[in-house]
Amino acid sequence: MQYLFNSRGQHIANLVNGQLHAPTGQNIGHYLEGQAIFIDMRGRYLGEIIFENRLLSRRNSPHLGQLRQSWKCR
Repeated sequence: MQYLFNSRGQHIANLVNGQLHAPTGQNIGHYLEGQAIFIDMRGRYLGEIIFENRLLSRRNSPHLGQLRQSWKCR
């Protein structure tokens, strides 16, 4: 399990076997290794890992605002 933090150092998620979980345990998305990004359960871009353990959303990401039908979690 990898603990992930926001830019302020607050624990916001855990990465477990490619799945993204809230600190409470709820599955909130997954990691797309080929694109090196996280998406939510509907296939929307959430962010990417910066500085080894920071989950941040890039404002200029080409994935931002795109819904990926083929990436949807079931």
